[in-house]
Amino acid sequence: MNDDMSIVDDTTFDLWHAFMSNKKHIKNVVGKELFSLQVFTDDVTFYNFTEHTVFTKWACVEVESLEDVPENMDVLMFEGGMYLVEEHCGPSYEVKKTYSRIFKDIIPFANFSVDKRPHFELLGENYLGRDPNSKEDIWIPIVFENHVY
Repeated sequence: MNDDMSIVDDTTFDLWHAFMSNKKHIKNVVGKELFSLQVFTDDVTFYNFTEHTVFTKWACVEVESLEDVPENMDVLMFEGGMYLVEEHCGPSYEVKKTYSRIFKDIIPFANFSVDKRPHFELLGENYLGRDPNSKEDIWIPIVFENHVY
């Protein structure tokens, strides 16, 4: 399920509430992991993103096949590639601190740039939401400068 939002007009709680209420209807689920995924329009860059920038947030799971997709759910398929993965330790409401570190302390000094593919958080077995012991992995799509695949 997905919704368009910004940091200022954040509807994440409502999106996840609706998703979790309907998750039991999804067939062919792979694993127990949940994904909180962000898709940005092509004009959004690392340099012009603000708290008012609108993006599409997805609450999702990985599935083996697209058969029997529930009527109120959407499908998102995206291309794989290289990702920077950073672990966020602490309650979910503090994830902005980890994002700030990634975008202020790591990316500006790296030999790669942020790619246009979706960004996501992998919410695995150690994800505990607002609990101070919670852990989640943040995946930022990257492409290495001057690298040919």
